[in-house]
Amino acid sequence: MSVKSRLAIAMLSVAFAVGLSGCGNSDSDSFARLLEGVGRLPGSADALGEEGGINVPFPQFDGKVLGADAQGNRLLLIGDSIFAGAAPRYGNDLCRALVPLGWRVAVEAEANQQIRFGREVLTERLDDGWDAAVVFLGTNFNGNFENYQSDLDRILTSLAPRPTLVLTTSLFREVQQQINSIIQSVVENHPHVRILDWTTISAYDGVLSPDRVHPSVEGRAILAQAISQAAGVAPASPGECLASQFTNDKIDDVVPQDTTAPATDSEPGTSANDIPANTSPTTSTTTPTVTVPAATVPPASVPPTAPAN
Repeated sequence: MSVKSRLAIAMLSVAFAVGLSGCGNSDSDSFARLLEGVGRLPGSADALGEEGGINVPFPQFDGKVLGADAQGNRLLLIGDSIFAGAAPRYGNDLCRALVPLGWRVAVEAEANQQIRFGREVLTERLDDGWDAAVVFLGTNFNGNFENYQSDLDRILTSLAPRPTLVLTTSLFREVQQQINSIIQSVVENHPHVRILDWTTISAYDGVLSPDRVHPSVEGRAILAQAISQAAGVAPASPGECLASQFTNDKIDDVVPQDTTAPATDSEPGTSANDIPANTSPTTSTTTPTVTVPAATVPPASVPPTAPAN
C-alpha cells in the first residue's frame, strides 16, 4: 500500500484542537501538512514536565484520519488490558486525548482477552450507533492463526463501512511478527480500515513497561495520543466519555507466555453468526463546527495498579 501521509506525535491543547477543528473532512495530505515534523509528547501532563518527555515520531500512516470519513462522533474502542489500562476506570488516557477532538468515546476492554472478544463486544454493541472504531486485539493469542485471521476478518466486516483503525502489537515474542503479518493481510481486503503501527511506536525506550507488553505511564499517554492523531477531529461535537459495558479484569495469566497452544477448529462460545448482520452507521445530523466546545470527561478513578494482560 502506498503511503499517503506521514504524521508526527505532538501535544494536544485546546488551541491545537480548535486549530484542527476545520480539518475533520479534509484529506490526509492537508492533515499531514499541519502535523509535519517530529513533536515531543510528555508521558503524563499531570506528573511529568519537559524533563520527563519521550521523543516519539509518528510512524507511516496509510489513509485518511477517521474523522474524515466518519458520519458522526461516536467512537468505539475494543481491546485487552492495554486499552483497559488507559480506560476511564484506570488511567483515562484515551478519553483525555479523544474527547477534546469532539469524539464520544466508549472503551470496551478487558484484561487477558483474545481476538474473539471483539466479536463478543460487537454482538452486544454493534447496533448502538457507532460512527468509527479502533481495534487492538492481538497480544493474547491461543496459537491458532487461522482462527485469528477469520475472527479479525469478521470483526472488520461487521464494522464496515465505518472507518476503523487497527493497531499492530509490540514484538515481545516471536509469534507477534506473524500476528502483525495477518493484520496487514486482512486489512488489505477492507478499504474502510487503516493500520496504526504500534510495533514501531512501542519500540522506543520508555514506552513499554519491563514486561515489554504493557505501556508505561508515559507509554499510555503516547498510545492515546497516537490514536488521537489517527482519529483526527470528529465531524461533530461536543465530545464525551461514554460508559463501558465490558469491565471484567479478573485474569489468570499476568503476561502472555511465549508458548503456542494447540490449534482448535473453533473457539468456545463463538460461531460465524455471533455478530449481528452488518449495519450502516447512524448518520449524525449535527453540523460540523469550527471550534471544539469544552469536553465532558469524568474524573478518572485510578486503582493502585492497572490490569495485567
